Amino acid sequence: MSDNIRTSVAALLVGASAAFTAATAHAVVSIDMIAAVGQTAPGSDGLAISSINAPFINGLGQVGFTGNLDNPLGGTIGYVWFNDGITWKNTDAVGNTLTGNEATMGISNTGNFIYSPSTDGEDSVWTANGLLLRGTDAAPGFPGEFATFNSRPIMLPDDTAYWVGGITGTQGGSTQGRVLWRADSAGAITPVFRTGDTIGGFVLNTVGVGFGFNVSQNDQHHIHRLQMDGVPTATNEFIYVDGALEIRQGDAVGDGTTYSSYGVVDINNNGTWAFSGVTAGGVAANSNFINVNGQIDHRRGTTIDGVTIGTGATVRGISLNNLDEMAFIWQTGSGASAEGTLFWGHTSNLAATSIALISLGDELDTTGDGVADAILRQFRASAVITGQGIALTDDGYVYFHAELLKIGSGELFNAMLRLQVPTPGAAAMMAIVGLAGVRRRR
Repeated sequence: MSDNIRTSVAALLVGASAAFTAATAHAVVSIDMIAAVGQTAPGSDGLAISSINAPFINGLGQVGFTGNLDNPLGGTIGYVWFNDGITWKNTDAVGNTLTGNEATMGISNTGNFIYSPSTDGEDSVWTANGLLLRGTDAAPGFPGEFATFNSRPIMLPDDTAYWVGGITGTQGGSTQGRVLWRADSAGAITPVFRTGDTIGGFVLNTVGVGFGFNVSQNDQHHIHRLQMDGVPTATNEFIYVDGALEIRQGDAVGDGTTYSSYGVVDINNNGTWAFSGVTAGGVAANSNFINVNGQIDHRRGTTIDGVTIGTGATVRGISLNNLDEMAFIWQTGSGASAEGTLFWGHTSNLAATSIALISLGDELDTTGDGVADAILRQFRASAVITGQGIALTDDGYVYFHAELLKIGSGELFNAMLRLQVPTPGAAAMMAIVGLAGVRRRR
């Protein structure tokens, strides 16, 4: 690599550091506010946003999420956001009554979407083309069986969708097992695997098809949390990647600890995979971790770009892009006492290459005038949500849901935010050059 490239990368990344506990002045961070509670938005018909859920992206780097609008007649109206506005409301359905929605959803490159509202009182998955499947419908691929619930849907850039559902032998009966379903771009639904299937010599139990899963945008790679029958509950959950049971609860890490539980999972077009979790044994204060490709990259207690991941911190979302970069959040506590940082780095060595993009307590300029108008109070990304609690694009942006404190009024409100990261690919260059400890200019 030339000296000019080294100089450019260094100049791009040098800046101020943030720490969970350091009493330092916080920088003003320029950030895009995509949507905020209390505001109206394109497609909202003048109704104010009352809630915002986690972000998901398509292959073009556009964002999608669900949430609710205030209903002047009482209650709320669920919506689907696509790119720059609301593209669908529950009240848009003709011939069906839609209520509520899940936080997990997906969008494609064509403008299609999938989400999970209740349709006529039954848990369902719904797309831009209408109802896909709901409880009490015949279970696709299983003659004589019926769907009970449909949950945690995601969508790939080509309109392919995946979700977890429940099945039963009695229409309207209680769930007797789970299935991972796949729908192609034409809406044809086929099962991928279900309760009772044998995988790696183990049998999926009644809740074996876990809600924690993800599929790469090119539909070539997948990662799942699976639970198996006939083994002790303390060792029955696996991380399953591309047809192989990679990690099992109780497996030795190699440092005197064992895998105890899992959090969020993700995988990209290259087959790079990652998950968060907790280990047992060793120093309890350092039990939480991020694992990349089967190896723990770092734990609580690690110092990354001057930020020490403190005792009590948990991983609040991870997101891989297709450049093998990752955005991830460590946060401890909630509300006014919360401390945390959003990092971005390269999966070759997150602990060494990652930089602190933004920390709780930072002042934000959401209007582009260079003046701080809000303070980042806490990240709303979850430690257990399916897929990305945050969303990192290939073109240099990370989306995340957060609680802000409005400067002046002291009002607390939730918002969907977009932060620009260093030039796409810069994390890879940083890993190659070995620029550990450099920071992003704010």
